[in-house]
Amino acid sequence: MNKNLTHSTQSDSSTKISHQRYEHLLHSIRDGIVVLDNNLTILIANEAFLRRLHIGLTEVINRPYKELWSDYESPPFLDTIQEALKSGERSSASGPLTVDNQPGWFKFRAYPSPDGVTLLITDITETRQRELALIEASQIIEQSPVVLFRYDIGAADWPIEYASSNVQRFGYKTEEMVAEAVPFSSLIHPADRQRIIDQTSEYITNGNDSFQQEYRIVSPQEVIYWVNQHTAIVRNSEDGQTLAKSTVIDISARKSVENRLEKTVQSMNALIQCDAALLRGETEIELCTDICKIITSIGDYECAWVGYAGDDDLKTVRWVAEYGMNRAYLANIKTGRGDSAQKLAWVEAAIDSGKPVVCKNVLHGPECSRWSAGTAAQRFTSSIAIPLTNHDHCLGSLNIHSNQADAFEPEDEALLVGLANNLSYGINALRTSAEKTDYSNRWLTSLGGAIRSMSLTVEMRDPYTSGHMQRTAQLSVVIAKELGLSDEQIKGLELAATIHDIGKIHVPAEILNRPGKLSDAEFTMIKTHSQVGYDIVKGIDFPWPIADIVHQHHERLDGTGYPLGLKGDEICGEAQILSVVDVLEAMSSHRPYRPALGIETGIEEIKRLRGKAFRPEIVDASIKVINGDGFRFEAIRGL
Repeated sequence: MNKNLTHSTQSDSSTKISHQRYEHLLHSIRDGIVVLDNNLTILIANEAFLRRLHIGLTEVINRPYKELWSDYESPPFLDTIQEALKSGERSSASGPLTVDNQPGWFKFRAYPSPDGVTLLITDITETRQRELALIEASQIIEQSPVVLFRYDIGAADWPIEYASSNVQRFGYKTEEMVAEAVPFSSLIHPADRQRIIDQTSEYITNGNDSFQQEYRIVSPQEVIYWVNQHTAIVRNSEDGQTLAKSTVIDISARKSVENRLEKTVQSMNALIQCDAALLRGETEIELCTDICKIITSIGDYECAWVGYAGDDDLKTVRWVAEYGMNRAYLANIKTGRGDSAQKLAWVEAAIDSGKPVVCKNVLHGPECSRWSAGTAAQRFTSSIAIPLTNHDHCLGSLNIHSNQADAFEPEDEALLVGLANNLSYGINALRTSAEKTDYSNRWLTSLGGAIRSMSLTVEMRDPYTSGHMQRTAQLSVVIAKELGLSDEQIKGLELAATIHDIGKIHVPAEILNRPGKLSDAEFTMIKTHSQVGYDIVKGIDFPWPIADIVHQHHERLDGTGYPLGLKGDEICGEAQILSVVDVLEAMSSHRPYRPALGIETGIEEIKRLRGKAFRPEIVDASIKVINGDGFRFEAIRGL
């Protein structure tokens, strides 16, 4: 009996120890554990579960589960339990659950037993939050214009190790680029590739571990994108690997605007040179030769020649001037309606119709077939013929050739037609003195139009300042008249004001249109526009100091301005007027970071700075024009 009693005591002791171990294990688990019978009454619950409900064990045992949890009916919760009871197999799900009035995200795992079900509840709120943050970050990257790359710049062709998912904006897929270790250099346009490779090699050799480059990327669909790339070099001392971490942003829109701007600058240069040629030319042949020379200095134009139309029945065209042409070849050209004439169909069509005619590809255009053999020898691929008219009479045509197909885009054609018109007026001016005055007026009109075109090109990128430069020009003219400036000074000021912010072409549009406060670095970038604007227009031989006015319109009388910190009379008078008007117009107009403050606020500002930043007489004249004379901005066409 004693043996049996001892055995029973030992068994009870073992059971107690096992139970203690079970209790310890149950309550040490961080996940909530609750055992329910088939009626979903709680039989067992661990401390993790109880802590979440802020309730004691005695208050839980033998109570229906739905009395304790307000989200009992929530689908992930209920479905998991019911699925386990129904199928007799483990079931799991995850979803939201409110605990102690705090929303969270939980994973539910139900394990069925003959008498009920054991429910394991794991708090995955932090994990879920991280997942959501990753999803949000991924969405931000998808929408971001900045594409991220990491590639081995120490290996041949720079194999890609990482590309952000928004690389699809360039037509590529992240998975394929990384899996196939696509060479980063293969993305670069063949015409830019060697330049970028050589530049990068030079930067690394010189220890420059951070640099920017601009080049073209070619998509798999052969779409070309201009990009700006900022690269940081990371050297791994352990394995000697050299990595490049790069941000790449599409600047195709900016480049397109810059190209249009470049063409406008070329147009203005050509107009100014034409005016000089008109004044210099003493004969028609000399004038025509000068214009042909000017044309070959702009764009991709190999040569140009002028042909006069004959008054004979055959309408023979004879060349009178050229630049860049083979004269022996020209001497053999006879175009007209005779059988012996070489049929320069587009030249004939231009003279007959009085409208420009473009031959996009001389070698393959049907209208050019009878001139193809000779043209091939001269390396001409495309041509344009523009009629030279004198009122209703056609004098002949200005003919221009390029060694590139499709060289005459609409904007190119518009520029060349303008030059042809100027040449026509120049020829007429040499024939009748009355035409000379008319030509001068038309030249000023053309130049003003080119400058306004340049202004609109810049303002297209910045809707908040649309019309700013033109409105500034309007008020500048009125104030300049009040101050007694000469007509020539006023004309120069008007044109300078029309393009005074042209340098903003190099400021990213997202900074120009930023609705919040700019950082110091961003504001410093915006301040570069005065210098950039000067660099753009300084090469144009204007008869007015337009480049200096553009350069100095943010200078201040007391030397607190930029970019040069000029003082007093170091600042040209027209720039001093423009600086006051710039403040008035800017404060009266809407900006991305604030609503319009009104012209009255602008007046108070220039009053405050009278004699400090601005000349007193300019401030006084401005106030008189606005308050006394009731100046109002005119509507800007096209805006």
